[in-house]
Amino acid sequence: MRQKRDPGAAAGERRSVQPRSPLSCNFSLPCQQTADAGFSPLLQLTNTGEDGGGITVTTNADAGAFPGIGAYCGGMTGNVMGAVTGYSPNFDAVFGWSTNHSGVRGMSTNYHGVFGHSDNNNGMAGVSDCTFASGVYGENLSVSPTGQFSYGVAGRGGEGPQCVGVCGDLLNYNVGYGAYFNGQVHITSIVNTARSGFHIDHPLEPESKYLNHSSVESSDLKNMYDGVVTLNPQGSAWVELPSWFGLLNRDFRYQLTPIGSYAPVYIAQEIADNKFQIGGGKSGQRVSWLVTGIRRDVWAEKNPMSVEEDKDSFDRGKLLHPLEAGQPKEMGISYSRIRGLETMAQHQERLERERKSRTG
Repeated sequence: MRQKRDPGAAAGERRSVQPRSPLSCNFSLPCQQTADAGFSPLLQLTNTGEDGGGITVTTNADAGAFPGIGAYCGGMTGNVMGAVTGYSPNFDAVFGWSTNHSGVRGMSTNYHGVFGHSDNNNGMAGVSDCTFASGVYGENLSVSPTGQFSYGVAGRGGEGPQCVGVCGDLLNYNVGYGAYFNGQVHITSIVNTARSGFHIDHPLEPESKYLNHSSVESSDLKNMYDGVVTLNPQGSAWVELPSWFGLLNRDFRYQLTPIGSYAPVYIAQEIADNKFQIGGGKSGQRVSWLVTGIRRDVWAEKNPMSVEEDKDSFDRGKLLHPLEAGQPKEMGISYSRIRGLETMAQHQERLERERKSRTG
């Protein structure tokens, strides 16, 4: 008999599960039956014991040939529970394991291929021991109509301040990535980070080095614009700004630097109608200019930046980067927030402790 994997085992560990003596069945195999059961399931099994499963099927078929359990449901969307439905109050309702293929695979024409729900834990959990595979994998190869997105993986959180749509976690956050995107990333609201910048192939040694730069930070929602202008015979020049400049910015600041020789250049006229004038220079002299402005667009006005912010009761007493401050990782805000992301082994260990406490 093939050794089965204990769902409570840690990743990569195999422990045998000793089955109890099988009960007798009143049908022979192979069995193929057709019946109209109405709103009742064709097959329903209930295990009244504490430790066993409902159905266990093992197949020796080659990868991709036949699943351990195959079911088809042709009912209308929403009128039936699904081709395969599992329920368990304290354990995995459906558990699948495969050495070289998908542990659980579902396919549907008009509804969820695989749907999971839990009142007190992960609605769906996936684990892979393979270094180049994923615990949970999502793919959408459809060609989206204009203005409509297709998602390989989608997440949605609740309405509370601690709710998260998609969460990524690392056992060591200084090694690896909590999230990795290959392509453009679009974010419609605030991005909070300890450091931002760019990371590119080094222009001089692109095959052996990277080049890193940090972004310029500010306590304001500040925009920066610069350029070089050549002064006219009167030693002045008008600098034309984009037509949207005045609608986007307010509270302007200026900086001028004469190039080649000294000149007492100054702002002859401040910004009005998306232009400003430089004066005080020499004919033909080039002047480097820098202008900054504070954002005044609709989103910025409705979402002002809070420079100093009190931590809420959940985060108080904890740190964003405890290890850098010489504190244990348990002092981290992220550690507290993601502690609900139990590994499969941790989940089973907790259930085992709860079972033992119930039985004494």
